[in-house]
Amino acid sequence: SGVFGHPPTDAKAAGAPGADYIVTVFDAGNDPVTGLSWVVTEELAYETLASHFEALGTGTAMPRDEAWAVLEQLAQGLAKAHERGVAHRDLTPASVLLVTAGDDDDGVTVKLSGFGFAHLRDPRRDEGRVFASGGAPLWMAPEQAAAGEVNLSADVWTLGLIAFRLLVGRSYWRVAN
Repeated sequence: SGVFGHPPTDAKAAGAPGADYIVTVFDAGNDPVTGLSWVVTEELAYETLASHFEALGTGTAMPRDEAWAVLEQLAQGLAKAHERGVAHRDLTPASVLLVTAGDDDDGVTVKLSGFGFAHLRDPRRDEGRVFASGGAPLWMAPEQAAAGEVNLSADVWTLGLIAFRLLVGRSYWRVAN
């Protein structure tokens, strides 16, 4: 663990079995020799939302019904992580997995992954604050980019940015300028 909290512990808390829309984490820890963190997750066939955006091309929005299904599942996964006291802090389209159920089913299930910068809140100690900044600049909340105190609402901000990209076909920041 380092300045970003305790990724193995936080990943295990977020991805504990039974968390719909979050990649299941079976075990996690730190290698005592290298100091590197490791995580054992369920095996999935997926593409990231980032690669899906790339395939769609800039300026092309996802069809509304599909966008709504992705957003609904993503919001539910994020809500489950927040219920477990975990702030993701690095939510991007690359950490949103579109999991295919099989050849006979064209439905897609969203799974949230990438809890490397996650922070397990201790309400007695940090009152919901996350102290170390991290994440991808195009997907950060303003307080995260300014290295300020970050709480669960930063994840909700990013959810809004992802919703904008899904529905408009461009990054909010690229349209706003």
